[in-house]
Amino acid sequence: MQGKDITKSTFFQLFQPIFNEKIFQLINNAGVDKYVKKLTALKLFYLLAYAQLEQLKGLRDIS
Repeated sequence: MQGKDITKSTFFQLFQPIFNEKIFQLINNAGVDKYVKKLTALKLFYLLAYAQLEQLKGLRDIS
């Protein structure tokens, strides 16, 4: 169990192997975040993964 002073949560440690430099290069090369202001592809992935882990029913539950 982690203390509350730990900066990296278990959630982010879980996805650490997935998000390496190759993923970031693919996102940049595809240009998916070109005109994005706040909800980047990486943040969207984290949001959807959290919703899946929590078994949320719909978009209203996520917000």
